Amino acid sequence: AHYLEHMMFKGTEKMGVKDLALDATFREALDGVLAETVRLEDGPSSPEVQARLEELKKERARLIDEQKRNLEINHLFTIYGEGGSTFTNAMTGHDGTTYIAALPPQNVELFFWVEADRLQNCVFRQFHAEKDVVREERRMYENRPGALFDEAVQRAIFGSHPYAHPILGYHEDLRAMTRAELRAFFETNYAPDNAVLMVAGDVDPERIFGLAERYFGAIPPSTAGRPRLPILTVPRSGEIRMEGRGNARTAVDLYFRVPAAGTEQALGLQLLAMHLGDEEGALVKDLVEKDKVAVSVAADYDARKYGGVLHVNAILAPGATHDVVEKRIWQSVEDLRQAPLTDDAMATLRRRYRARTLGSV
Repeated sequence: AHYLEHMMFKGTEKMGVKDLALDATFREALDGVLAETVRLEDGPSSPEVQARLEELKKERARLIDEQKRNLEINHLFTIYGEGGSTFTNAMTGHDGTTYIAALPPQNVELFFWVEADRLQNCVFRQFHAEKDVVREERRMYENRPGALFDEAVQRAIFGSHPYAHPILGYHEDLRAMTRAELRAFFETNYAPDNAVLMVAGDVDPERIFGLAERYFGAIPPSTAGRPRLPILTVPRSGEIRMEGRGNARTAVDLYFRVPAAGTEQALGLQLLAMHLGDEEGALVKDLVEKDKVAVSVAADYDARKYGGVLHVNAILAPGATHDVVEKRIWQSVEDLRQAPLTDDAMATLRRRYRARTLGSV
């Protein structure tokens, strides 16, 4: 999904290229180089194999360079920019990928034209060159202190569910992934019946509905069966403890599997996380200001479609111990259970949550 997000900015049959037929020859040639490279890398090694791999590496670089000369680089951004866009971007999360464009109201139709074209005519241009970019993102992530330990924690939390996998993917998958495999993923998931369109601003709703019908109405739904993902149930009992050592700040992290976004409990979990991480709250005041056993305390509710996680984090002060800080966090949770927040405190949390939500629109 993340790799595909990159591809969606590399043009279509109408955008991003000077000579479409020439570009197709480069794409096919690069596909062949990748297929042979992966086959040789996965087979037995020999001096002859290594020599051939060096030849393929040079051929790949040559083809990518020649393909680039035939491209209109960042053509999509140019089109949006000429239409007055002040922001064009995308982001991939655990439940979906979001594409954003901020345009003047009078040019809102440009958004529909561009996005309908991307849905129907994406060719996965620069698939092979962009693979290097995506893998470098993965390497940069791995160089962050504690990154691989965090991945191990996610696997412990989610087990065999797809949420256990990192959004950036794994090197082995990225190395061997083909353009045909990415197209299959695209054709399975990128269709109007699996999309949500949001338009906010000074626009006429009836015109927006008309544009949506005009540009997206004729695009057929996906005929490929999408996998049905299981809803994560909250474990009734059990505890997993993990310890990581390395070049990172000393911390205590507590993760709780909790109900998913859209459930009756979701709002309460949002407010609970805000309360636990509140700079004026009891937990922060006790650990950071009073006892000085932590330099910071934070909490968040990671609300996902198929399950959620409540996370409490405390960065330890020099000389503080994990067990003391962990006990204090548990005590704060128990105190809240024994003495629920007052109506005034709840009203304050609701106002803050409302302001934060509206501010993100």
